[in-house]
Amino acid sequence: MAAIAHEQGRGVVMITHDTRLLDKVDRIYVMNDGHLVEETHA
Repeated sequence: MAAIAHEQGRGVVMITHDTRLLDKVDRIYVMNDGHLVEETHA
């Protein structure tokens, strides 16, 4: 799915608690109590 999104210039939003997936993403957004608290470029 990530390859198709990159080819088509699209974004994919994935919401997870599984940290094993972090090496598959370009950016990481962290939320706490419904508020965005951190952005990281992976």
